[in-house]
Amino acid sequence: MLLSAADRFPKPQFEKPYAPPELYWPNPRLFLSDTFEAILFTAVLALGAWLILVVRRRRPVMIYSFACLAWYGFIRRGCICPVGSIRNATDAVLFGAASDWLALFFFCVPLLMALLFGRIFCAGACPLGALQDLFIVRPLRLPSWLDRLLRLVPVIVLTSAVICAANGMFSLICRTDPFVGFFRGCGTPIMILTGVFVLLIGTLTARPYCRYFCPYSVLLSWCTAISWKKPVITPENCIHCNLCAGSCPTDAIRCPEQAPAFRKLDLFFRSFIRRMITAPLLVLFFAAAGLFWSLPLARHLPEARLNLALTNPSPETAAEADAVIASGRTPSEVGKAAEKATRRFHLHCILGGGFIGLIAAFRLIAAGRKRTRTDYGIDHGLCVACARCYEVCPKNKSIEKQIVVQDA
Repeated sequence: MLLSAADRFPKPQFEKPYAPPELYWPNPRLFLSDTFEAILFTAVLALGAWLILVVRRRRPVMIYSFACLAWYGFIRRGCICPVGSIRNATDAVLFGAASDWLALFFFCVPLLMALLFGRIFCAGACPLGALQDLFIVRPLRLPSWLDRLLRLVPVIVLTSAVICAANGMFSLICRTDPFVGFFRGCGTPIMILTGVFVLLIGTLTARPYCRYFCPYSVLLSWCTAISWKKPVITPENCIHCNLCAGSCPTDAIRCPEQAPAFRKLDLFFRSFIRRMITAPLLVLFFAAAGLFWSLPLARHLPEARLNLALTNPSPETAAEADAVIASGRTPSEVGKAAEKATRRFHLHCILGGGFIGLIAAFRLIAAGRKRTRTDYGIDHGLCVACARCYEVCPKNKSIEKQIVVQDA
């Protein structure tokens, strides 16, 4: 016999007088439908690709960045954010959750554009990056060892966010967004101060959140490594003036390098052997670190909280305990579910730690490689398509003058 929703889920009966809370409905998405938002976002990314790969000028890219910041930042209030949609994508892949399709669209399309044209999303369509780009004053170069170490943090954040989402825990990424308070005007004082602090650091180190914390940048970097079309430095036009390397705020320009001398080959070989020996140790270290950190975090699992509410009742957990008892589940069933969820969480943390260690090992080995480079090149994993190198390149300016003369 089929029952209606009201029969299957009757309203709760309260012994004492109870005043239901007022319902709060979020503001509607202006006057635009989801379909129009998706088409508009695709057009915005396509426009960014055209500006970076065809127009190749800094001023149009700046105007593009300002417009995107105004719309996706302050008018749309930072939503829908591809960084926060990592949670939606994880739920959809692992649990088949019926997430908001527009959130998944905002998550997937920038990655697809990165496969085609590089990190176009970072050029200005991302409100987080566009806001930080305004505060770049005199970026300093960090030591190479510190830069490599800090660039491992986004991998840790990404792995942690996926593990938390896979185990039904709190959304880590949304709690660490320092700019949501600016865009929505409702941030806590700590969140506002954190955002101000990040922007102040950005005056000396360009885009610190994008480079050293944003988990979505990791996915964009991986997609850009195999992208179809992306900004390049053509050797036949380059005059080796080094102006592009000096203007790049993210140190994405790779300068020419000479091959190591024959007498130094022995030292490089020894360094390579040491790195190869250290690589598996890094994997084991991070896997052990993942298990270590999973021990205190396991109590935040939903099943573990319910089990704690039954075994150690308190006024704060009384409502959860009553809900479990009303559902008909016995304490032993809740305990077994909590034990199973805890073991699964520990395994995920070990695997996640090993994955982080594997990335660190690959980067350690790659840092020791010495290859001859006779021309300037671009590290597309670090390039955020800001077009600052176009502004200072003498050859690019000469091309602009030729275009102007032809148009006239």
